[in-house]
Amino acid sequence: MSSRVAFTLFGMLCSDITSSIRSSMVLTSNLRLKKIKQFLFENDFTIYVNHINKALKARIKVKSKMELFSKGAEANLYKTDGAIVKERVEKEYRIPELDETLRRQRTRREARYLKLAKDAGLDVPKVKSFDDKAYMLEIERIDGVLLKDVFEDEPEEEAGRHALDIGRFLKKLHAISLVHNDLTTSNMILSDGKVFMIDFGLAQHTRRTEDRAMDLVVFKKSLRATHPKRFEFIWGRVLEGYGADAETKSRVEKIEGRVRYAGA
Repeated sequence: MSSRVAFTLFGMLCSDITSSIRSSMVLTSNLRLKKIKQFLFENDFTIYVNHINKALKARIKVKSKMELFSKGAEANLYKTDGAIVKERVEKEYRIPELDETLRRQRTRREARYLKLAKDAGLDVPKVKSFDDKAYMLEIERIDGVLLKDVFEDEPEEEAGRHALDIGRFLKKLHAISLVHNDLTTSNMILSDGKVFMIDFGLAQHTRRTEDRAMDLVVFKKSLRATHPKRFEFIWGRVLEGYGADAETKSRVEKIEGRVRYAGA
């Protein structure tokens, strides 16, 4: 093996181990370390294998402190002390290079959008840290209940207040050119009387009125399916909080009409 290749591999190894020391999270994927380890071993660079073994053991120890509480199609969620760690999982059906690129971009993008929303004064979890090489995002843990579980049964006055707050939240979110794209009451946590919005994994930066209207349409459809008994009341309060004018309402209705026509 050439000296250039050897130095490149050693640099990758040092970077991995250094990252492991710097962060409290599980950083570079164990799979990547194992591949480097195997390559070095096969090419008689066994002097470095012990360093990789130590890094792997350190990661196993760190991960043992993380409690897996949700497995999703796109990501796994872990509980730690005062935080939630979101790990985007590998998709075997995708080309590996494309899979890594997508997971890295989405991790970076979600962290950026959460920070933008937080800086705008919106009730979202604070980003503690993230590592796009390991596809991991560490955010503040919001203790509370999912709005989905209480919206139908809580007193009407409280439900109306929460719906108004959601509308105001969405107005501010759209004002900073962000759309959530996955608005459901399963992605809202009620904590100390406040509604916190979570899961910005599908969020998008856009200034298009059409995209903002589509965000509302998605939420309206979700509300109708999840909270049928109070749908009209809740949706009316959401629009009131949003300050939806005639143009916005018209745009929402047009999109709904297109969706119905396409599904006919």
